[in-house]
Amino acid sequence: QGQKVKAVYSVIVTGDTNGDGKISITDMLAVKAHILQKTLLSGTGLQAADTSGDGKITITDFIQIKAHILKKSSIVAN
Repeated sequence: QGQKVKAVYSVIVTGDTNGDGKISITDMLAVKAHILQKTLLSGTGLQAADTSGDGKITITDFIQIKAHILKKSSIVAN
């Protein structure tokens, strides 16, 4: 019978700006483009890009994603 959607939730993986379930160079480049104001992130992508949890997208977030990709450190969820 008539089923209705009661709630919709978004799962955000910190560092995963495109929502594909993994943190990759694509996410790192999206953060770079956002910082340089070439292509701005929005919505869940913007939230995922803030790896430092300070409410801003900065070079720190870019470096944290890069270090994660290079397996030099891990990103901790905010």
